[in-house]
Amino acid sequence: MSIDWQNIDFEKKEVAIVGKGGKHRMLRLNFSLPWILKYLDKRKSDAAPLFLTYRFKRLARADAHTAMQNLGERAGLTKHMHPHMLRHTYGTHLMRTPGVEPKTVQQLMGHSDIGTTFRYYIGVSDGQMKTAHTELGKLIGGAGPEG
Repeated sequence: MSIDWQNIDFEKKEVAIVGKGGKHRMLRLNFSLPWILKYLDKRKSDAAPLFLTYRFKRLARADAHTAMQNLGERAGLTKHMHPHMLRHTYGTHLMRTPGVEPKTVQQLMGHSDIGTTFRYYIGVSDGQMKTAHTELGKLIGGAGPEG
């Protein structure tokens, strides 16, 4: 994904991107825009690419991967880190946010099929299963045959 800072609509807080498979969509920058503005103010180049390497070249996919891996190591994480994990985390949190419809998550993630959204982001945690089991027990009188 190549974003030039001149293509950001700072008023609408969004930028048009071309994603996987050549799909065009709008990327919302509501929470990140203040950080982008701070970054643009501090960087020492007026080059078009939004994200630059320390040599003022467009940040490549491999550069982002290396940076994320290094951050993971510095944080003491043993799991292999990669930028796509941020996308998965975002999608998972969206699906678990009360009031956010799966169709909205589908649109935000850029999935053409809702099944893809469910397949990747509908995972259930052990805590959620335990809570569901406890609540079911309450509904059916969970005391067991002796009670």
